[in-house]
Amino acid sequence: MEYAPRKIALLGDGEEQGRFRVRKYQIDSNQHMNNVEYVKLAMETLPEDAAIKELRAEYKKAALCGDELTAVVIKAEGKQQVVLKDTEGGIYAVVEFITEVV
Repeated sequence: MEYAPRKIALLGDGEEQGRFRVRKYQIDSNQHMNNVEYVKLAMETLPEDAAIKELRAEYKKAALCGDELTAVVIKAEGKQQVVLKDTEGGIYAVVEFITEVV
């Protein structure tokens, strides 16, 4: 198996695709948003007919209950990156997808 680098290099500037508020049910035992919830929010930006071939996630900062996340989508080089940011532009997580249309 070929391993990708731990850090995800952003492929450029993106376009805002949505805003989400962290709900109580998304919080884990450490009082942070559960890692899988970042991926679920990022998946909301994918086209309906997209089949995920590969997925990578880099977590940078924990979101807390009530925080607002902005999803910024970057499409380039056959990939879609979703950067989940806070209201000041700080990054919570970067989720990268390689997809194919089914």
